[in-house]
Amino acid sequence: MLMTELSAKELEIFREAVPKATRIGVLWDPTTPSHPEALKTVAAVAKKMGIQLTSVPARSAQDFDSALSEMKKAHADALIVLVSPTTIISRSQLAAAALKHRLPAIFGFAANAEAGGLISYGANYLVLHRRAADYVDRIL
Repeated sequence: MLMTELSAKELEIFREAVPKATRIGVLWDPTTPSHPEALKTVAAVAKKMGIQLTSVPARSAQDFDSALSEMKKAHADALIVLVSPTTIISRSQLAAAALKHRLPAIFGFAANAEAGGLISYGANYLVLHRRAADYVDRIL
């Protein structure tokens, strides 16, 4: 899935945005099939960059606060959030938790940054849907 490559790129971009971050937390959802592979990819890139990762799973929005608290206890300087339905739907709650724990965060979905996250890197889904409609129109 493309998300694995985008997650690795998020780490590279985030390192430029927050250069002093040497310990980064990764919030992931164990129920999202692509997340284990994305974690492996991010871990490989982090190792090359000399970044220590702390990956903490969150199955639901109720897990956000405790997951970010665990990251802070591990001395995380920043946070990468892997895209999942839960992190998109509960984006305001997630942004508030990141702010509460003073973790600058990068997201793969722009709506998360608009809800209060620091930065996002990923596809613009509104534009993709418009393009898909245009392609369908051309085909039909």
